[in-house]
Amino acid sequence: VPYHPTAKDGAALQHPRCCILILTRALTNALDCPLSFASFSENFNCHSAHQSIIETGMATGVRMFSTPITPRVSETDGSGHINNTVAPIWFEAGRKEIFRICNPDLYFGDWHLILAAMTVDYVAQVFWKHPAEVRTWVQRIGTKSFTVYEEIWQDERLCTKGTSTY
Repeated sequence: VPYHPTAKDGAALQHPRCCILILTRALTNALDCPLSFASFSENFNCHSAHQSIIETGMATGVRMFSTPITPRVSETDGSGHINNTVAPIWFEAGRKEIFRICNPDLYFGDWHLILAAMTVDYVAQVFWKHPAEVRTWVQRIGTKSFTVYEEIWQDERLCTKGTSTY
């Protein structure tokens, strides 16, 4: 059962660094790992079967969030494929459920996440006539930041991959 922050989290929800603790709780509950926040250093370490490791585009033992995307004609460029500027926007849509772990109402007045770094690797073209899927994992949880790994898939093909660090 995934962990969702509740009123008992109290003041922690108001602190900018609380998201690290809440993500840790959410992911360890989802993985059934009885670890405390103190046991997480710079990397998300549970036990070997549940480590957050990116291998050939799949994080092992970590819950993946899947977000369906319907490409729009307005997102295409002159070549008929989805413009490269669109991938970061789709990645952000894929992070919505991770944002919800840190801020259940997604209320901007309580927003404490700041994007510190982002990478995007374009592997194959994405076309507007076919639905796409953003697959999202938490790759790393540190003491002051966390990194999200994301992929865009279309027609059973990896098209784009990247990371975002908050």
